[in-house]
Amino acid sequence: SLAALNRDWTTAYWSQTYTAWNQIPLNGRPGNPGLMLAHRQFVTATWLSFQRNQLDALRAHIAPWQFVTTNIGGLGWSAHWNHYTITRPLDIAAWDDYVGEGQLNFYRNGAMSDFIRGLKRQDYWVMETQPGFVDWAPICNSLVKGGVRAMTWESIGHGADAVLFWQWRSALGGQ
Repeated sequence: SLAALNRDWTTAYWSQTYTAWNQIPLNGRPGNPGLMLAHRQFVTATWLSFQRNQLDALRAHIAPWQFVTTNIGGLGWSAHWNHYTITRPLDIAAWDDYVGEGQLNFYRNGAMSDFIRGLKRQDYWVMETQPGFVDWAPICNSLVKGGVRAMTWESIGHGADAVLFWQWRSALGGQ
């Protein structure tokens, strides 16, 4: 009931009390901690259900020695789900290593690599790395000469068994 939800989420604080179900946003933006947690749990459960369907379909047809993974992103855009829960059914944890704008931050990259390796307590893969421009950063710059090599070796040094590159050159439309 709405009364139970308002009580459990302490919505009276800051006058956040809901009087209709359609008032509850589904965007996961910062705000009420109860709403943020419920959103994260919902996204995690939804992703896990979809992933389970995919894994069941794949594992019915692949050889036992073949593995299944997916790139779960970093902690920026992917902060809306539980990474440990999502990677548990996968054979290998993997992430996308993008700088975006600016240059390589070794501390950030090292921490992210350690986080991803810790998800399954084993070596991991980097599914996408930034060898060229990106189309989603406020300022799209290329990395300095040797930047991609530095990213690659740092990832390997933190336990990456594979570093894949997406994409070598920007598409003709600038993407």
